[in-house]
Amino acid sequence: MELLRYLTADPDSFYKGVARNTLQANAKSSDIAINPDRLAIVTREMEHSVPAAFYLNLVTGNLTYTNLYSGVPALTAIRDGQPADAELKKYAMMLERQ
Repeated sequence: MELLRYLTADPDSFYKGVARNTLQANAKSSDIAINPDRLAIVTREMEHSVPAAFYLNLVTGNLTYTNLYSGVPALTAIRDGQPADAELKKYAMMLERQ
């Protein structure tokens, strides 16, 4: 419970800490300074991924991989040869309307 309180008390510092540690771990040398622009991008994308993960968990429940992704119309259309960018934009607009 203490861990949950700690993680939810200041989520911004949690995301920045994880991003900083990840970027540092992937660096060739520990002496290399982390680019602040890269840190900001990685942090922002981490924050976006959490709502997406919760959404997918709520929508899918305990489905198998095949059933999970066959229910996403954009993925089905992309697999059928439609342009990915157009299908993803349509899917994003559909989700925003819900």
